[in-house]
Amino acid sequence: MNNIIVSILGQRLDNVGFGSKRWFRWRPTMSLLMHHDFPVDELVLIHHKDDLNLASLTMRDVNTLCLDIKITTYVVDYSKTIIN
Repeated sequence: MNNIIVSILGQRLDNVGFGSKRWFRWRPTMSLLMHHDFPVDELVLIHHKDDLNLASLTMRDVNTLCLDIKITTYVVDYSKTIIN
């Protein structure tokens, strides 16, 4: 059975900077992958089009933690999202 996690990359909590201190701060997307009793096979990462640098950094960090994980990304523009 494959474990797939869907995460929306957040500018407030996932963005703790680009330096090495980011490894010592809690980030929701990264913390999802740190449970040894719940291996993740695929991460579906949804992020805003303006957060491409943060998404790239997060994907590199994910690959550092989980070598065999598949990452699928979806870019959204929240300003153009229509909710009825």
